[in-house]
Amino acid sequence: MDEILLALMPVLGFLAGTIGALIGAGGGFIAVPILLIVLPDESPGIITGMSQSMVLMTSLSSTVAYIRQKRIEYRWAAVMAVTGLFGMAIGAYIVEQLERGAFQTVFGIAALILMSYLLIRPIRGRGAARTLEEAEDARVPLTRRRAIMLGVVGLATGTMGGLLGVGGGIAMVPIIVQAFVFPAHLATATSQLVILITSPAAIAVHLVESPLLDKILPIVLLGIGAIIGAQVGARVSRKISAPWIVRILAIGLGIVGVRLILSGLA
Repeated sequence: MDEILLALMPVLGFLAGTIGALIGAGGGFIAVPILLIVLPDESPGIITGMSQSMVLMTSLSSTVAYIRQKRIEYRWAAVMAVTGLFGMAIGAYIVEQLERGAFQTVFGIAALILMSYLLIRPIRGRGAARTLEEAEDARVPLTRRRAIMLGVVGLATGTMGGLLGVGGGIAMVPIIVQAFVFPAHLATATSQLVILITSPAAIAVHLVESPLLDKILPIVLLGIGAIIGAQVGARVSRKISAPWIVRILAIGLGIVGVRLILSGLA
């Protein structure tokens, strides 16, 4: 990897970390398409492995910030993380077997479907919390039935995250906001803790299946940028209303989806 690409890594990490922490994702949905463009000869396994490593740093940094802000629902995070660990490993193994064009097309289609839904309905219900202050008074209790459903969400989003090289928060946040009327400001923070726990499972699979350690320098540079960016995103998220958090996520998904489908078909 030449000097220009190495210099790009911390910038990419900062951008992905900032937006990822802001919307409760790991930033992989930003990092993966850019890495696919600047590293055209690398396999999906290497690309997603690099992204997952950066996602781990984003979630670590943002989780520290959100713990200080007292925005994490730990019981909800624990349930999703247990099943999400298995999902991450499954998804990472699948992507190691995929051809690059198919991977890009699958990622792009999934992103456009989710974008369409989120733009139409960014949050559920007229009474849904829209600000951080409202979110503090709208915490949702974890019942047995919700825990079972959360386990399914954790497995599904973990598998998607491992498959696409993202943390899974890009699907986890809108699902729990919509399905459980969970406050978006708390969902973004809780998602980061889940990603912190589950992403190492995907990284472990990539270490076994791909020469990921050959990319240790760009991974470290990505991580440095992501750690700094996540702190910025966590602070900015306090000032943004819930519908706009979700809309920003949706717009990012749409840009990524179109670009990847075009590249995959080409």
